[in-house]
Amino acid sequence: MAKKTSKKSDSESLDLSETARKSLKKLAADYEEMLKGMSNLPDYAKLFSSIRLPEVPDYAKLFADIKLGEIPDYTRLFENIQLPEIPDYAKMFESIQLPEIPDYAKLAEGLRLPEGPSAAKLLEGLRTPDVVNFLAAGSTLRSLSTPTERMVTPSADQINKLRKEIDELRETAAAHAKALRAATDGSDEQKLEIEHLKSIVEQFKEKQRLGFLLERVHPDAQKHLLQSREFQEKFLSTGECSAFVMSVDIRRSTELMLKARTAEQFADFIRHLCFELTAIVVKSLGVFDKFTGDGVLAFFPDFFTGPDAAYRVVAAADECHAAFERHYRSSRTSFKSVLTNVGLGIGIDYGFVRLVQVAGGLTVVGEPVVYACRLSSAPPGKTLSNQPAFEQVSAKCGGFCFAAEQDHEIKHEGSMLAYEVRLNGRGYMPAPPEWLKGSPDAENPKPDQKDHAAQ
Repeated sequence: MAKKTSKKSDSESLDLSETARKSLKKLAADYEEMLKGMSNLPDYAKLFSSIRLPEVPDYAKLFADIKLGEIPDYTRLFENIQLPEIPDYAKMFESIQLPEIPDYAKLAEGLRLPEGPSAAKLLEGLRTPDVVNFLAAGSTLRSLSTPTERMVTPSADQINKLRKEIDELRETAAAHAKALRAATDGSDEQKLEIEHLKSIVEQFKEKQRLGFLLERVHPDAQKHLLQSREFQEKFLSTGECSAFVMSVDIRRSTELMLKARTAEQFADFIRHLCFELTAIVVKSLGVFDKFTGDGVLAFFPDFFTGPDAAYRVVAAADECHAAFERHYRSSRTSFKSVLTNVGLGIGIDYGFVRLVQVAGGLTVVGEPVVYACRLSSAPPGKTLSNQPAFEQVSAKCGGFCFAAEQDHEIKHEGSMLAYEVRLNGRGYMPAPPEWLKGSPDAENPKPDQKDHAAQ
């Protein structure tokens, strides 16, 4: 059995060797065929050398032949452009006359008070903005008598009376200051002199407020203010009073300023316009508060303007609009180009206000002031009233006014309801206030008391 297996194995080995020889022989034959095929490959070097590439242009020479157009002389070109003249704003604002601020430091130095708790306390009080420089308190009276474009100028008798009172207070203050310097520090005499000086300071403050107020009210009211202590107290006390507040704003005032031919012409335009607006307020028995830079602020207290304060404030607003249109038309030559969508925006509100002293003058404060100023952002030529003012107008003179609701956008608050108000042209004679009744002027009405429809 073993021998048979060995014989079979030798036979298989022989068959395998024969197969291998045949395969190798075939591989050799294939290789020879491959070599013969490779000998027939083209001569690529000779092939590529025969290819003719297109000639590359001489770009340097090409661009040299291109003739560029002449470059303009831009420096000379811009020299020929005429830019609009820029107004001299520094000169413009120099022409605005601001009220004189008292020199409180000089006031305190002039007293030369001895050191001590009471004296220090008095000096501290004298340095606050609420205290008038009574050593130079005549400045208020000098400003009243200066020949400026003031709508309301107190009479010579009124000025002389106030001057005399201030001179007397000055002499009294000088005497007490001398006695205070001679008094022993901490003595009863020193304390008494300090109290006297405090009293004199308060009187000076009152005289200054009165002089400031006289410039801003109707001439008939000036007389009554000087004659009636009670009437003075209604204005000068620190309590609240109900009043209409009217804020007048020149819409697009910045664009108007830029269109002005010169700074001086724009300053004249604003000055004459505000002079006329002040005249309207005063004539309508309102109180002129201040010039705001591009408009005016005024208020109409019930106790002063009277029972028809609602009618008078709406009538005053209508007259202000008409005054701007008239003044702007007559001032066209002051502008390089005349804008069309310009005019006054007027806001009116009603409520409790307080008259306070600020930097030697008086100004009205209160919530109605805030909303009147916000509503003065009304479109040019429009008067917008807040809800409280509209209720008063409707109740007191609704039959003589047009009113229309409209949404108005208020900065930081969003949209709010406002009422556009104006007179409807029906004739009406507003009643005089209580303080004016019985006077000769009440029997012979001035323009502000006549029938507004006739105007």
